[in-house]
Amino acid sequence: MGKSPEMNQAASQMAVLANLAEFDHEGTVRYIEGAPHLKHPRLRALYVSLVLRAFNTAKQFTHVPRVLDIGAGEGSATLPFLELGASVTAVDISESQLAALVERCSRFRDRLEVRHEDFSETLRCKEDRYDVVVMNSFLHHVPDYMGLIHEAILVLRPNGLFFSF
Repeated sequence: MGKSPEMNQAASQMAVLANLAEFDHEGTVRYIEGAPHLKHPRLRALYVSLVLRAFNTAKQFTHVPRVLDIGAGEGSATLPFLELGASVTAVDISESQLAALVERCSRFRDRLEVRHEDFSETLRCKEDRYDVVVMNSFLHHVPDYMGLIHEAILVLRPNGLFFSF
Protein backbone atom coordinates (compact mmCIF):
# COMPACT_ATOMS: atom_id res chain seq x y z
CA MET A 1 0.00 0.00 0.00
CA GLY A 2 1.31 3.49 -0.89
CA LYS A 3 1.99 6.31 1.49
CA SER A 4 -0.69 8.87 2.18
CA PRO A 5 -0.22 12.38 0.74
CA GLU A 6 0.39 13.60 4.29
CA MET A 7 3.19 11.06 4.81
CA ASN A 8 4.74 12.00 1.44
CA GLN A 9 4.58 15.68 2.38
CA ALA A 10 6.14 15.02 5.79
CA ALA A 11 8.95 12.97 4.22
CA SER A 12 9.57 15.71 1.66
CA GLN A 13 9.71 18.36 4.39
CA MET A 14 12.20 16.27 6.38
CA ALA A 15 14.37 15.87 3.27
CA VAL A 16 14.30 19.64 2.68
CA LEU A 17 15.32 20.35 6.28
CA ALA A 18 18.10 17.75 6.15
CA ASN A 19 19.48 19.26 2.94
CA LEU A 20 19.34 22.77 4.33
CA ALA A 21 21.25 21.59 7.40
CA GLU A 22 23.85 19.68 5.36
CA PHE A 23 24.51 22.33 2.74
CA ASP A 24 25.41 25.32 4.84
CA HIS A 25 28.72 27.02 3.95
CA GLU A 26 30.90 24.28 5.47
CA GLY A 27 28.77 21.52 3.92
CA THR A 28 29.09 23.15 0.51
CA VAL A 29 32.87 23.26 0.83
CA ARG A 30 32.97 19.59 1.89
CA TYR A 31 30.75 18.67 -1.06
CA ILE A 32 32.88 20.50 -3.63
CA GLU A 33 36.06 18.92 -2.22
CA GLY A 34 34.66 15.38 -2.04
CA ALA A 35 31.97 14.81 -4.69
CA PRO A 36 33.14 11.94 -6.95
CA HIS A 37 31.89 13.55 -10.17
CA LEU A 38 33.91 16.68 -9.30
CA LYS A 39 36.96 15.04 -7.75
CA HIS A 40 37.82 12.11 -10.05
CA PRO A 41 39.04 13.07 -13.54
CA ARG A 42 37.60 10.02 -15.32
CA LEU A 43 34.13 10.51 -13.82
CA ARG A 44 34.32 14.22 -14.61
CA ALA A 45 35.31 13.45 -18.22
CA LEU A 46 32.41 10.99 -18.56
CA TYR A 47 30.03 13.56 -17.12
CA VAL A 48 31.23 16.31 -19.46
CA SER A 49 30.90 13.99 -22.49
CA LEU A 50 27.30 13.19 -21.51
CA VAL A 51 26.51 16.89 -21.04
CA LEU A 52 27.92 17.56 -24.51
CA ARG A 53 25.73 14.82 -26.01
CA ALA A 54 22.62 16.18 -24.27
CA PHE A 55 23.43 19.74 -25.40
CA ASN A 56 24.10 18.71 -29.01
CA THR A 57 20.87 16.72 -29.14
CA ALA A 58 18.88 19.70 -27.83
CA LYS A 59 20.71 22.02 -30.23
CA GLN A 60 19.21 20.06 -33.15
CA PHE A 61 15.80 21.48 -32.21
CA THR A 62 16.58 25.02 -31.03
CA HIS A 63 19.26 27.68 -31.44
CA VAL A 64 19.80 28.23 -27.70
CA PRO A 65 18.71 25.26 -25.58
CA ARG A 66 16.84 26.08 -22.37
CA VAL A 67 18.06 23.99 -19.46
CA LEU A 68 16.36 23.56 -16.09
CA ASP A 69 18.89 22.42 -13.47
CA ILE A 70 16.91 21.15 -10.47
CA GLY A 71 18.97 20.76 -7.31
CA ALA A 72 21.64 22.83 -9.06
CA GLY A 73 23.86 22.98 -6.00
CA GLU A 74 27.24 24.55 -6.63
CA GLY A 75 26.79 24.53 -10.40
CA SER A 76 28.55 21.36 -11.56
CA ALA A 77 25.81 20.85 -14.17
CA THR A 78 24.95 24.50 -14.73
CA LEU A 79 28.46 25.61 -15.70
CA PRO A 80 29.12 23.12 -18.54
CA PHE A 81 25.73 23.86 -20.13
CA LEU A 82 26.43 27.61 -19.91
CA GLU A 83 29.91 27.12 -21.39
CA LEU A 84 28.33 25.34 -24.36
CA GLY A 85 25.88 28.22 -24.96
CA ALA A 86 22.67 27.13 -23.22
CA SER A 87 20.35 29.34 -21.22
CA VAL A 88 20.05 27.82 -17.73
CA THR A 89 17.54 28.16 -14.90
CA ALA A 90 19.29 26.86 -11.77
CA VAL A 91 17.07 25.93 -8.79
CA ASP A 92 18.18 24.95 -5.29
CA ILE A 93 17.03 25.42 -1.70
CA SER A 94 20.54 25.96 -0.33
CA GLU A 95 21.66 29.58 -0.28
CA SER A 96 25.26 28.49 0.25
CA GLN A 97 25.23 26.17 -2.75
CA LEU A 98 23.64 28.85 -4.94
CA ALA A 99 26.22 31.42 -3.79
CA ALA A 100 28.96 29.05 -5.00
CA LEU A 101 27.05 28.56 -8.28
CA VAL A 102 26.69 32.30 -8.87
CA GLU A 103 30.41 32.79 -8.23
CA ARG A 104 31.40 29.95 -10.59
CA CYS A 105 29.02 31.07 -13.33
CA SER A 106 29.28 34.85 -12.99
CA ARG A 107 30.56 35.43 -16.55
CA PHE A 108 27.32 33.92 -17.93
CA ARG A 109 24.80 36.04 -15.99
CA ASP A 110 23.04 37.02 -19.24
CA ARG A 111 21.98 33.37 -19.76
CA LEU A 112 21.58 32.35 -16.12
CA GLU A 113 18.50 32.59 -13.93
CA VAL A 114 19.00 31.51 -10.32
CA ARG A 115 16.01 30.55 -8.19
CA HIS A 116 16.32 30.03 -4.45
CA GLU A 117 13.25 27.87 -3.97
CA ASP A 118 11.96 24.35 -3.58
CA PHE A 119 11.94 22.57 -6.94
CA SER A 120 8.19 21.95 -6.62
CA GLU A 121 7.60 25.69 -7.04
CA THR A 122 9.44 25.65 -10.35
CA LEU A 123 7.68 22.54 -11.64
CA ARG A 124 4.24 23.95 -10.81
CA CYS A 125 4.61 26.50 -13.60
CA LYS A 126 3.70 24.38 -16.62
CA GLU A 127 3.99 27.36 -18.97
CA ASP A 128 7.80 27.31 -18.69
CA ARG A 129 9.19 24.70 -21.06
CA TYR A 130 12.74 23.41 -21.29
CA ASP A 131 14.83 21.49 -23.79
CA VAL A 132 16.79 19.70 -21.06
CA VAL A 133 15.87 19.02 -17.43
CA VAL A 134 18.91 18.14 -15.33
CA MET A 135 18.99 16.43 -11.94
CA ASN A 136 22.66 15.90 -11.19
CA SER A 137 23.57 14.18 -7.92
CA PHE A 138 20.14 15.06 -6.62
CA LEU A 139 17.49 12.35 -6.90
CA HIS A 140 18.70 10.45 -3.83
CA HIS A 141 17.58 13.45 -1.74
CA VAL A 142 13.95 13.11 -2.85
CA PRO A 143 11.64 10.59 -1.14
CA ASP A 144 9.31 10.32 -4.17
CA TYR A 145 11.92 10.65 -6.92
CA MET A 146 9.77 8.81 -9.48
CA GLY A 147 7.01 11.36 -8.95
CA LEU A 148 9.54 14.14 -9.35
CA ILE A 149 10.82 12.68 -12.62
CA HIS A 150 7.24 12.49 -13.88
CA GLU A 151 6.68 16.17 -12.97
CA ALA A 152 9.96 17.16 -14.66
CA ILE A 153 9.01 15.42 -17.88
CA LEU A 154 5.85 17.54 -18.02
CA VAL A 155 7.92 20.74 -18.39
CA LEU A 156 9.97 19.42 -21.30
CA ARG A 157 9.42 20.75 -24.80
CA PRO A 158 8.74 18.24 -27.57
CA ASN A 159 12.02 16.35 -28.21
CA GLY A 160 13.21 17.44 -24.75
CA LEU A 161 15.66 15.41 -22.67
CA PHE A 162 15.72 14.34 -19.04
CA PHE A 163 19.34 14.11 -17.85
CA SER A 164 20.46 12.65 -14.54
CA PHE A 165 23.95 11.68 -13.42
